[in-house]
Amino acid sequence: MLKKILPLCLVSNSLFAACEPSVSSHFPSKTPANSYGNSRTDRFNCAVTGTNELSEAQLRERANLLPESLSDRWYIRLGGNAAAEGVTGTKTGGNDPQTANAIVKTKDEKTASNNIEIGFGYVWKDFAIDLEWLGLKSVAYGSTLENITPTLDFTTTVKGDSLLANVYWIAQDIYSVQLYGLMAAGFTSNKSTTVLSGGDPVALSKYSLSFGAGVGGRFNIIAKLYGDMAFRYLMLGRVKYVGRTPSGGTSMELKSTRDWLGVSFRVLWLF
Repeated sequence: MLKKILPLCLVSNSLFAACEPSVSSHFPSKTPANSYGNSRTDRFNCAVTGTNELSEAQLRERANLLPESLSDRWYIRLGGNAAAEGVTGTKTGGNDPQTANAIVKTKDEKTASNNIEIGFGYVWKDFAIDLEWLGLKSVAYGSTLENITPTLDFTTTVKGDSLLANVYWIAQDIYSVQLYGLMAAGFTSNKSTTVLSGGDPVALSKYSLSFGAGVGGRFNIIAKLYGDMAFRYLMLGRVKYVGRTPSGGTSMELKSTRDWLGVSFRVLWLF
């Protein structure tokens, strides 16, 4: 009988000896390093696995899930946005005496915009910078030129996207969210196609200086994948409209400011 029990005792003592040295260093409710997340103590983990340590394969699996540092890294970001964009403050310009004193009845036009954005950049500990292509929506706009005889109607479509450089000032993490403020500057392609009182369409392209500011936050989803949400206001530069009546006897030149206000929802992938 003693011979049958002796091997069991030796195995039990060996197992206990392998686990016992670390029991005193980890108290209940504190999960030891390199141990399973569900373990409450080393003793519990030993009872299940016979050891406190994870295997090399398990360590690699765990490392693939842990957040990677959002510092000193290249990244690419993809996103979509929900915004209001359009043209504001339309007024007459040019030297045509028949329309120089006209008053634009409807000076502003806004439309809902849901487009995409793509960025590539580098993040340091306290700041980051990236280059972004921002897709913009076509804005259909029309109004009447009053205070002249006869009054004239016009319609126009404004198209074009933005290329922006964003600089981020990163604040301290709050509840695992990396808050930041940002400044943006770049260029926007503002192309208008205008029809004045049934005349031929006149297209005019202009690259305008653009700038803006905003705030946002980044948070880890898993490993190299981060989420990002930013709220921004962007001035997208000047837009010009040129039109001519069917006879060509009357022409007009108008000016507007194009702007964008919205929130962007993005994901970042670290390299």
